[in-house]
Amino acid sequence: LEQARDGRVSTELLDERCRPILRTLLRFPRTGASPKAPEASKRKAIFTKAAVESLVLLKNSGALPLRPTSVARVAVVGPKAHATTLQGGGSSRVHPERSPSILAELEKALGASGVQLVHETGCMMGQRPTKNPELEGLKRIGACDANG
Repeated sequence: LEQARDGRVSTELLDERCRPILRTLLRFPRTGASPKAPEASKRKAIFTKAAVESLVLLKNSGALPLRPTSVARVAVVGPKAHATTLQGGGSSRVHPERSPSILAELEKALGASGVQLVHETGCMMGQRPTKNPELEGLKRIGACDANG
């Protein structure tokens, strides 16, 4: 700003550099709060509530370890349940000799007891779903209660 006032930067250069910014500001005027702000706020509240309520799984009030005699159905929701990723990705990825999936281990532990194991992807991991995976996961969870 000082260089512009002193004349060390020409008004032509300032005009050239400011023109695209001013054009964008004129094309997309700011009118205060975004018209989508209330909707975004509602979504944020829903996601926050879901995150808080999902933390219940981290509190073990006797639900774990699972006892096949106390549950009839278990829902497993997650895109990596059938192909569990260990230690992140990229250069940190390690391929151990034995790496069973979460789903395979649950099937092994619960399968013979007659417990029904249901799996839904729950969210995308690099591919576009043909149906809403979040909704399908919630349906599966909704089908399970405290007694399975």
